[in-house]
Amino acid sequence: MEATLRLLGQFSLTGANGLIPVDTQSARLLAALALSGRTNRAELSGLLWPEAGRARALANMRAVVWRMPEGARRLLVGSCRELSLRDEVDVDVHRLCLRRRPDGLSPAYVGLGFDLDLLSAPLLTGWYDEWVIVERERVRACQVELLQQRASAHLERGEPAAAVMDATWAVSIDPLNEAAHQLLLRSHLAEGNVNEAIRHFSDLRRLLNSELGVSPFPDTMKIMEPCLR
Repeated sequence: MEATLRLLGQFSLTGANGLIPVDTQSARLLAALALSGRTNRAELSGLLWPEAGRARALANMRAVVWRMPEGARRLLVGSCRELSLRDEVDVDVHRLCLRRRPDGLSPAYVGLGFDLDLLSAPLLTGWYDEWVIVERERVRACQVELLQQRASAHLERGEPAAAVMDATWAVSIDPLNEAAHQLLLRSHLAEGNVNEAIRHFSDLRRLLNSELGVSPFPDTMKIMEPCLR
């Protein structure tokens, strides 16, 4: 059985024969299992229906599983106490943040094993459940880490234009991550774009002052020192 669950960007579930349509409640259940792993049924139902009582939440979850299309329900593994997804379900977030990172790449180059669209799409666009918002922050941290690894690897390989793209995405996802800004400055300078590096550095100084009331780190100043004399 082959199935791919996409949680980055818009939710989608595909099987060997194409898209598997699911209703909103089924999608929420599948997404929660993908993000939480094997979960106690009572805890899972409480996560999905926090305002319902225990009995009502469990009944809601049983109804969702019952109404779920066969192609989606077959992806579930359950006992009387727990519920999970089958291990063979390919979940994009797992490739990104958990155990399915690309093989055969050195640690410094691991970010190059991921497509840029996987690293730039937010988790479950348009979903505002509290548990989704918490997971979105965790996934965002994974994305920024890998984007920074990609940018560093591109710089090491003499590919500054690609490094600029990766570092720009990292900065857009986490605007107060100064390490990402440092990579973007280094990438602009490696590309020979001194004016853009100076402009970005000025923007960074204003951002840090307005948001945090601080100046750039000494390491950031050192990157720009030759350009500011």
